[in-house]
Amino acid sequence: MSRHLHVTDRLITARPPRVVVAEANEVLRDALARFLEKSYETFTAATSDELLSVLGRLGGAALVMCDTELKPVGGVACVRMARARCPLAKYALLTRRKVEALLPELRRHGLYNVLIKSTPLNFREFGLYVENLIAPQNAFGLRRYLHPPAEIHEIEIQNREDRARAMRAVTDFFGRYRPYESDVGEIRLACEELLNNAIYHAFRGPTGARKYPLGTFQSLDTGEDIIVYYGRDDSNLGCAVRDNQGTLEVDQLLARFDRQITLEGLFDESGRGLHLTWNLADQMIVNIYPGVRTEIILLFSHRSAPASRPLLVNVVEPVQVV
Repeated sequence: MSRHLHVTDRLITARPPRVVVAEANEVLRDALARFLEKSYETFTAATSDELLSVLGRLGGAALVMCDTELKPVGGVACVRMARARCPLAKYALLTRRKVEALLPELRRHGLYNVLIKSTPLNFREFGLYVENLIAPQNAFGLRRYLHPPAEIHEIEIQNREDRARAMRAVTDFFGRYRPYESDVGEIRLACEELLNNAIYHAFRGPTGARKYPLGTFQSLDTGEDIIVYYGRDDSNLGCAVRDNQGTLEVDQLLARFDRQITLEGLFDESGRGLHLTWNLADQMIVNIYPGVRTEIILLFSHRSAPASRPLLVNVVEPVQVV
């Protein structure tokens, strides 16, 4: 076990959250530890056996990140064993593989965060996503992902006219920063799918059925709210759609992705939009506060598209009242 912490046990101040990184590559493992120890009580492991030993000794952690190529068992299997020792921790995978190949196992084991080990690694993004995993209530807001000096706009959606106005504004805005109409068209399509998903899937009637069937939307009822955000910084264009319902469920999201990847959902009447959006964006961040709000954020890099896209889902856990 390698511990990367420079404090004494005599400190009486509150401990920072514990983070455990299980990564087979020594260079990357040490680099991640050096970065994380600035904010967290950080521990590392080079194998799945060492990870289980670390967790057994610690007795708990806020976040455990596992390499999918960890030996002697892979990251998903290791997470399953680690949960028996540390059931309250959050878990995420680290990989260079395409997330699509992992989806069946991810869904089966309730894993919905996969961080990509890109070369070079973007430590600013990595740190932000670690923060989100530990404190998902802070993951909301496009401004969190567009860094100063950033330009951000918002439009509230109450009716069909607002929807049309928002799409015109999004198209005009992104058209200033993308030289090719095809690029602008893809971004517009991704944002439009997000907005349609909020309108037609977020709101439910008394029986739980969708309140606004496809193609029937005219206006939202009193108390219902959708906001479209769009903007840019030096690294990305960004778009987000937030509703005030919080009805999206993680398993529902992964099931939609899985059905499209396996082609089982080729003729589904709904559910294709989010998977399409995930593929059109360079990063998709899904934030869910059950019963309160859902927000999906898309980032489009000014640079070339990444080889693999991460899976980033942040869920605010309900407060347990005793």
